[in-house]
Amino acid sequence: MSTNTLNDFECILLIDDDALSNQLSKNHLRNIGYLNEIIIFERSLDGFDYVKAKTKKNNPIKCSVLIFIDINMPILDGWGFLERFDSFEEHEKEIFRIIVMASSHDPKDIKKAYKDKNVSGYMAKPLSVHFKG
Repeated sequence: MSTNTLNDFECILLIDDDALSNQLSKNHLRNIGYLNEIIIFERSLDGFDYVKAKTKKNNPIKCSVLIFIDINMPILDGWGFLERFDSFEEHEKEIFRIIVMASSHDPKDIKKAYKDKNVSGYMAKPLSVHFKG
């Protein structure tokens, strides 16, 4: 999957147990011009269930989904989400791009995120990155 702009993603998933961070991230995405659907999950298990369902749809048109996931969450943290995601077949994972988010800049977390083949990036939250078009 190749994307040129943020709006090439059919939808964006914000998976974070912090409601304020989600709202700030959503507002930022709208302010920088993202026009498509933004789906918020405050429970990572719900977000994972959505992703799993998306992989099972037999749709000949491949859509693309950008996932921003917090690494520090109760029950299933971001690392656990990534472990489960890794169990999908490669063709099931190809529509997703995952960005790991954290409140800190812990070098160990950054290194761990970039070692994961399913992670496309790492950023501090709340979301405030400017995407290149």
